[in-house]
Amino acid sequence: MNPDQLTRDMRELRLRAARLGILSLVLAVAVLVLGLVVLRTLGMQRTVVTPPTVSREFWVSHDRVSADYLQMMAEFVCGLVLDVTPESVSWKKKALLPLVAPESSAGFSMRMDREAERLKKMNGSTYFSAQTYDADEDAQSVRATGILHTQINGHETTPRQVTYLIEFDYRGGREHLARFSEEEAHEKR
Repeated sequence: MNPDQLTRDMRELRLRAARLGILSLVLAVAVLVLGLVVLRTLGMQRTVVTPPTVSREFWVSHDRVSADYLQMMAEFVCGLVLDVTPESVSWKKKALLPLVAPESSAGFSMRMDREAERLKKMNGSTYFSAQTYDADEDAQSVRATGILHTQINGHETTPRQVTYLIEFDYRGGREHLARFSEEEAHEKR
């Protein structure tokens, strides 16, 4: 065996090992950077959706929805809860309950049963003339302000200016109604 050749081969092997070490380090840094970018964009991703039956565009992310979507949901929920007659209250309850958060479902069901009973006893109906829907994207809620009209035996009572707080809970890729309550005058923001 030639000692000069052995020295040259050792030098060449050391050089190759150094190049492979540098390449491995560069690849490791690239994978780390890519991983951080993926983690950061997972929480930032928004999907813009424009279904044909919706009046305006909205977005949905992993833990929240846009103000436009909240407003459309609030309009729909107000129609189900506030625009009721003795004949419509039962089917509106059936339409509303699948939208309600599971932990709030029993309370909503009892509330609508009481409302149905009350409307049937007095032969009454209510409807809501909305003036504003103020969506709060951070709180995932909407304040609906307008005039609540009540009719008893076909005669309208004095309309009332009211504000309702409608809170939503977005989880599992689905928007749930968490709370629907009338605000007192001093509670309004």
